[in-house]
Amino acid sequence: MRKIVKNIKKYSGHFYVAVSAMMIGLYIMFHLNYLDDPRVTPPPPITGTEHAATGFVDDWWFGIILIIAALVMFVGINIDKPKLRSIAISVITGCYGAITVAFFIRGVYDYRFNLTWIFSLLALAFIRQVLSTRGGGHHFK
Repeated sequence: MRKIVKNIKKYSGHFYVAVSAMMIGLYIMFHLNYLDDPRVTPPPPITGTEHAATGFVDDWWFGIILIIAALVMFVGINIDKPKLRSIAISVITGCYGAITVAFFIRGVYDYRFNLTWIFSLLALAFIRQVLSTRGGGHHFK
């Protein structure tokens, strides 16, 4: 147990990313297609290209990807395996990037105002910071 706590402290940034990915994945799983709800997206519903570009962020498979990546990250932290952490953070970064783009489209190009894209962009900046730390096993120049 002490080793697990030590590894969580050592890779706290990775741990925070995994916790947020798990929370987002679980939220999506318990609120499937929440963006299609008229309380969230007032009529008219999104159609065509915009739906194709943004509709996936509330689908079950997207939530599952985040949950699995978070679990892989937790395992990578607990057994101190940089390869697992790298795989997980790469998947999570891709998902957060997709969320950023989807909500940017919904928030800037559409009249449906939201700030989600700004917060997901902030999450991407945090992930970049985590990746650039020496203890993270990742190095950006």
